[in-house]
Amino acid sequence: MQNVVISGANRGIGLGLVERFLEHGYRVMAGVRDMSRCAELEEISLNGNVQIHLLDVTNDDSVNAFAGWVISNTPSIDVLINNAGIMDDRAHHLENVDIEYSRNVFNVNVLGPLRLTKALLPALRESGAAKIGNMSSLMGSIADNRSGGYYAYRASKTSLNMITVSMSRDLLDDGIIPVALHPGWVRTDMGGPNGAIDVATSTNGLFTVMEKLEASDSGSFLQWDGTRLPW
Repeated sequence: MQNVVISGANRGIGLGLVERFLEHGYRVMAGVRDMSRCAELEEISLNGNVQIHLLDVTNDDSVNAFAGWVISNTPSIDVLINNAGIMDDRAHHLENVDIEYSRNVFNVNVLGPLRLTKALLPALRESGAAKIGNMSSLMGSIADNRSGGYYAYRASKTSLNMITVSMSRDLLDDGIIPVALHPGWVRTDMGGPNGAIDVATSTNGLFTVMEKLEASDSGSFLQWDGTRLPW
């Protein structure tokens, strides 16, 4: 049985990915920031191979405790999905940028995946052919930025894309394949009710993308349907 770790697993895309990986026979280790807000995830865990643990990706102690728990349950991780993230919908315009909140966006969206991947690296290496999906966004594409705004969120996802490329170089000899993923504009709490696709469509596509990854895909920026996106 293969093992997948998913952060931000209690709602939206994270919860949908838990369901997709379960459907395909994976054991899921789910990280959630607030254990009081994971009723749906807990219900799924009653009938599926899911284990849930507290994870705050902004806190070193929390990340290390989570990693220790994961590694104590399995020495090998086949897939890591760095899904935990927050939106910055305050800064549509430059004059509205909140610097302190922007720091928090970077801590979650950029340093969070870096912390978690670093902490889980021994188990990823143990797999011999692990895959890392860093949940990015088309809003992180410099080439596609036609409307501006969303300063911290856009910049955080651009930074995550760069981290993904650096990971692909550093982990080449370990056989680990990191990619940046764009889930689409999805109808979730974060994406809002007007999103173009639902969670099932996005997560079915994302699962297929992750399953089909080859060494040549390492460091790529991929949409939920497999389309390669511009940096």
